[in-house]
Amino acid sequence: MFQHLDSLPAGADRSGHTAHIEMHPNGKWVYASNRGHESIVGFNVDSDGSLSPFGHFSVPPSPRSFNVEPSGRFLYCAGESAGRMVIFGVDQESGGLEPMDEFDVGKSPFWVMAAEL
Repeated sequence: MFQHLDSLPAGADRSGHTAHIEMHPNGKWVYASNRGHESIVGFNVDSDGSLSPFGHFSVPPSPRSFNVEPSGRFLYCAGESAGRMVIFGVDQESGGLEPMDEFDVGKSPFWVMAAEL
């Protein structure tokens, strides 16, 4: 095994699980959603391919799916049990997520995808 990582912060309730993993278009960061902890964790991708966590970001309950849009400037995350989606700005220096807006999107959003027009 190359590396084993925990997607939750130390001391967090271990009853949830990771639902989705996605790499930022620049290849520097990887994000994973944590259902139960209601967060997205960000990892730096180091030069040897190893990952190191840089933060946990709160999202609507039961984050099933999220998407980093093609330019890498925004991340969209829907909370399946919340019926809400939050839009984050992605800090282009650190990969950190800053909440920008939140919307009702209807019952049980299952998939989030942004596409270039």
